[in-house]
Amino acid sequence: MNTLPFIEVKLTAEDLAVYEAIEEFYSLNGYSPGIRDIRKRLGYSSTDTVSHHITRLHRAGWLSKQHNVHRSLIPVHYPRVYYRHK
Repeated sequence: MNTLPFIEVKLTAEDLAVYEAIEEFYSLNGYSPGIRDIRKRLGYSSTDTVSHHITRLHRAGWLSKQHNVHRSLIPVHYPRVYYRHK
């Protein structure tokens, strides 16, 4: 599990929109969305923007993720699961 030090982060409305998109996708599908799924869902033009928000959410302790593992984002209130890849 990739562990960044938790820092106090004031989350923005955009951060929360990304979190909600991840949470919704995860609850409907049982696995995490990819960055492109989130980009498309929220209408962003760049995956870098999504990555920025994911990093902020992870550092604030809202998301769990594994470094260099696709679809490994988990909202913190979900139980740890084995990561499935399509």
